[in-house]
Amino acid sequence: MCPVVSTDRRRSPLAFAILSTLEIGPLHPYAIQRLLTVWGKGEVINLGQRATLYRTIKQLHDAGLIEIAATERDQRFPERTIYRVTEAGQQTRREWLNQALSTPADEFPLFPAALSFTM
Repeated sequence: MCPVVSTDRRRSPLAFAILSTLEIGPLHPYAIQRLLTVWGKGEVINLGQRATLYRTIKQLHDAGLIEIAATERDQRFPERTIYRVTEAGQQTRREWLNQALSTPADEFPLFPAALSFTM
């Protein structure tokens, strides 16, 4: 039985991106970050800090939205934890997507505000 997960928890672009990326299959954090970068998601999601990625992965894991699929060791790399999305994570991702598309947030980013004051 899958745990009941509240979608009231704060969703973030990075958490949504991690869940979406894991929909293609199990990956380790570096592979998630690399794919998101290759796909150009850094234009809309802050991918600059690896610590933020790991913290978000831990939060998703603690919430039961992702789980450890395996741990692997390669001679050339440190031990890697591979994560996969859970059924609850898939459901949450769909709900977040529906909420984000049906009710756009009023967002006021700094760049356009600053740009509006250039003379």
